Amino acid sequence: MQLCLVWNHGGYVAPDWFADWLHREAIGVQAMVGQMLNNRPYGQLSIADKDSVDAVEPL
Repeated sequence: MQLCLVWNHGGYVAPDWFADWLHREAIGVQAMVGQMLNNRPYGQLSIADKDSVDAVEPL
């Protein structure tokens, strides 16, 4: 929170590391579920298969 305190920006200038980590985790889980359900990476799935992967509820 003290990054750029001299210019009175506070923590607004620093990147949101938690959001970045959460996004990377979500992409990883998406890839694992796509591989488990369809035996293909998420990027190679059809739109219908991607929808089925995205609809999986966490336990």
